[in-house]
Amino acid sequence: MKMDFDSEQMHRYVSVIKSLEIELSAFRVVYEYVVDSRRFSGHELMTQLLQARTIAQQEMDAKYGEVLETLANITDQASADRALRLLVAWTPKGRPN
Repeated sequence: MKMDFDSEQMHRYVSVIKSLEIELSAFRVVYEYVVDSRRFSGHELMTQLLQARTIAQQEMDAKYGEVLETLANITDQASADRALRLLVAWTPKGRPN
């Protein structure tokens, strides 16, 4: 059975999930920092958020990079089949949120 595979749409979906997880990871780190510190200024909070976002971006690049690259390079049925096999076997790297 031949399956139509919209690689652009799948790529967008995974990209959105990645972006959301970056935001969630960054906010969680800042929240934990704020809770632990028991005091903060607006500047300190913004600085921590920016640092956390940078770290989260690096983690999410490692976690989602391979699958996003594969999805972006689908050009024919054979590459679509490889992408589907990758998605079935894919276990994102890193800690869960």
